[in-house]
Amino acid sequence: MRRGKALAGVVAAAIASLGGCPGDCRCRITTEQLPTAVVGQSYSARFEARVSCSYDFSDTTDTPANPDWSIVAGTLPPGLRVSRDGQLTGTPTTSGTFRFTIAADCSAGLRKDKPTKDFEINLGP
Repeated sequence: MRRGKALAGVVAAAIASLGGCPGDCRCRITTEQLPTAVVGQSYSARFEARVSCSYDFSDTTDTPANPDWSIVAGTLPPGLRVSRDGQLTGTPTTSGTFRFTIAADCSAGLRKDKPTKDFEINLGP
């Protein structure tokens, strides 16, 4: 029985990584906060997400997600941009507090999930 559950978990994780998920799946943004940014200095951060799937037999998988990332509200500091693969890069040019909401589009395959999360970057002079 234990071997059967383990094999089922491996198969489910493989299906989830290909964009499908036979159980109840949820995508979540796992990045908690961004590193400090300084005006005029090169900046790099990466947003991360995971997909968790639970099944009738009470097993749960937790695999890295590969979503398309986008800013859905607010404004990034001038000089920074976010790529579809979750890289936040550039050289900030303006001081201030910048609030934005990022979305992780995990809706490939059977998943139809697009979680969002609010972030803030404070840039001093």
